[in-house]
Amino acid sequence: QVFLGSDTSVCQSLLLDAGNAGSTYLWTTGQTTQQVLVHASGVYGVTVTNAGGQSADSIEVIVNNPTLFELSATDSVVCSGSMVAISNISGLSLNWGNGGGVSDTLWLTVLVDTTLTASFTNAAGCTSSGTISIAAHPNPSTTINLSTTLICNSDAPLLLSGGIPSGGIYFVNGSQNVNLNPSGFINEFVEVLYTVTNQDGCSASAVDSIFVDVCTGKNEIANSKLWLSFANRIQRLDNHEGFKQYAVYDVAGRLLLQAAIPQAGNINLQNLNSGFYVLYLFNQNLRKTFTVVIAEN
Repeated sequence: QVFLGSDTSVCQSLLLDAGNAGSTYLWTTGQTTQQVLVHASGVYGVTVTNAGGQSADSIEVIVNNPTLFELSATDSVVCSGSMVAISNISGLSLNWGNGGGVSDTLWLTVLVDTTLTASFTNAAGCTSSGTISIAAHPNPSTTINLSTTLICNSDAPLLLSGGIPSGGIYFVNGSQNVNLNPSGFINEFVEVLYTVTNQDGCSASAVDSIFVDVCTGKNEIANSKLWLSFANRIQRLDNHEGFKQYAVYDVAGRLLLQAAIPQAGNINLQNLNSGFYVLYLFNQNLRKTFTVVIAEN
């Protein structure tokens, strides 16, 4: 007895089995094995012969292969944090399986080595998938601590240093330079950006700043001591001298805050921990220095 099964619709392929082990077989495909794996739609028949005689059967198979596709990416090796566009060459909309919607292109922020699989399901419920891997090189770690926090605009150009690790590039207000020429600045903070690129071509940057002071003709008001022990840490200035800017440094000389003084004269020190600080107030020709002590109530 030979029975290949009822006519059927499948995804990709179907294994047909004529049974009756030990018999001889002749399929309409010309094959002579007991089992035949079919990948295309069509009618398949087999004739089985043994000592008892001959029997035959046929079956119609519809194969619903989904459209095959490959995933492609704008980059396969990137620096951590880079954006990569992933798409497919079939033009099909893909379910990326990441909880989002269906889209032809996926924009992905790659932080670590990532393998992504996408799937497509056709109307017959048959699915195909594609996988792509993207390697993420780590970015370097970098810091900068400039040799000074304040210079006069009449000083000679300052050779920039303090970037770690060495071998990076310094930028002054966006322009690459090995020196900071203070002559073009008046009572303002100048940002210095230090950028390091590692052997993989990945970069990282750190920023420090220097206050460029007019210095000539500037009067220094005698140091005052300011005790902040109230919870909100907002210091009210009478500001009769017309100060325009303020800066806060820690005891190691690191710049913590810098900003213009609001019209209301309130300086917000809420983000500072308890400790000792130096507060500078500036205008065009005057500087006032406070030793600031912040204590918890």
